Amino acid sequence: MKKIIIILITSMIFINVKAAMLNDYETSKYGIENYIERFDKYTTYLLFDDAKYSYENGILSVNEDFSKGGYINLDEYNISKINGTTYLFNGLKYWTMTEEGNNVNAITSFNGELKPKTDSYGSRITEFVKRNTGVRGDGSYSNPWEFYEMSSTLVESTWNTNNIFGYTLEKSKVESIKVLNRIDIPENAIAVWDASKEHNEGVMAWITDINNNNLYELSIASTGRVIAPEDCSYIFANYTNLKELDMSGLDTSNTRNMFRMFYNLSSIESLNTRWIDSSHVTVFYDMFSGCSSLKTLNLSTLDTSKAITMQGMFYNCSSLENLDVSMLDTSNVTNMIGVFDECRKLPEIDISNFNTDKVTTAAGMFKNCNAVEHINFGNATFKNASDLSIMFYNCYELKDLDLSKFNTANATNTAFMFSNNHRLKTIYVSDLWKMDGITNSTDMFASTVSIVGGNGTTYNSSKTNVEYARIDTSSAPGYLTRKTN
Repeated sequence: MKKIIIILITSMIFINVKAAMLNDYETSKYGIENYIERFDKYTTYLLFDDAKYSYENGILSVNEDFSKGGYINLDEYNISKINGTTYLFNGLKYWTMTEEGNNVNAITSFNGELKPKTDSYGSRITEFVKRNTGVRGDGSYSNPWEFYEMSSTLVESTWNTNNIFGYTLEKSKVESIKVLNRIDIPENAIAVWDASKEHNEGVMAWITDINNNNLYELSIASTGRVIAPEDCSYIFANYTNLKELDMSGLDTSNTRNMFRMFYNLSSIESLNTRWIDSSHVTVFYDMFSGCSSLKTLNLSTLDTSKAITMQGMFYNCSSLENLDVSMLDTSNVTNMIGVFDECRKLPEIDISNFNTDKVTTAAGMFKNCNAVEHINFGNATFKNASDLSIMFYNCYELKDLDLSKFNTANATNTAFMFSNNHRLKTIYVSDLWKMDGITNSTDMFASTVSIVGGNGTTYNSSKTNVEYARIDTSSAPGYLTRKTN
């Protein structure tokens, strides 16, 4: 038994070297596998990962009674129950490990120490718990310790470019981010810190510099998936040199706000939202805004069913040449200001699946889409939209627009709506097009020099406001062409 205790203490000291920088218990897994291999017929087993094991009658076996995983010596536990004594001491800090005569080998802050067998140190049981596991009860037989999962959430982010989840470092110094479901801190970690909102080390973060280029790899990890905060505003924003983002370990099921979630990732070329659960998110404002190098954006599983605002969602994604938004549910969206503003390389935009019935403002929705030649509106009506200003401003590759489903009865602002579209020749509308409520139509058709109405009316630089925003007829000249639905 003395030999066992000596080896046990040595093992725990070995573990302590790893754990010292974090002062937690998760890192003990480095020494666990060899330890269990040596002592699989003795009394001590520890927790790592999500394993659920127990030791009884000399046999190590799976025990599904554990809700969070662990190693427990049932032989010792049963003895403790019979004696009615305390079997676990003082929460997450102290455990009874082995017995030697009238003493027990208690672990205190990773140091093995023989203590008298008293109620204070309890009798013979071991269970090693995860970082985000709490303890309740007083450890007695009548009120035993119970383990439960503590809430542990990734700390919220801010606009601050010099703060990385609570650690002071310029975001521009990070070239990759990985969100992991296992805390496995490498030897070459330059810095390690608690990135949990609760400050309970349930979420840990660290940086490395594998390439020795003074740009860091940021890892964020928890035991299980990393729980994202309810407000994910700026969570990955302003990492201007970021080239890789792996979100596979991130759980966003509780998130409600994704404002500027990926804002200004100006170097990243590919993003996949596959791992994002946005089923409760209402705010997608500027979500991908400023991702100016982005060439591939996969939105195939993005749930926008509760979205209220998509303002600037793809603003300045100026390198995108293709964007599939066919899966986006816009049935609750009220704000579509600048959704595609400055998507300068998109040749086509298809929003034929969009339900725009609740949209109240679409100002600048396609502004500065300089390469767009065709916009498919499908059945989009914008029937409750009051602000349509600068909607197509500076889309100078457009030659025609089919707005025949547009119902503009509630529109009040059409300022600069078609302005500066030098090649735009034909705008189709139907009898749903009403301009009766317009109060601001400043330069609605300014510099739309190629426009020709359905009856042949051509551009007149003195007629650029709402007065010519009508279907062209012989008795009432205008710039629009009738299309019957």
